[in-house]
Amino acid sequence: MWFGASDNVTAFNNAIQQGMTAEKAAFETWTGGRALEQGYKKVIIQELIPPIPPHTKIYVKFYE
Repeated sequence: MWFGASDNVTAFNNAIQQGMTAEKAAFETWTGGRALEQGYKKVIIQELIPPIPPHTKIYVKFYE
């Protein structure tokens, strides 16, 4: 879960604002980059709060 004014939330919202899907935006974050390095190439966005950007809480799960 990412929340508040974290770097992940900021990067995620910036990517969304540039027109990326939530799934693609997740990999634009610091954590998403580390997930890719470790072989996690898929992501599930479990919940976005609020549902309309900018999001303040993002529930995300990376997997292989």
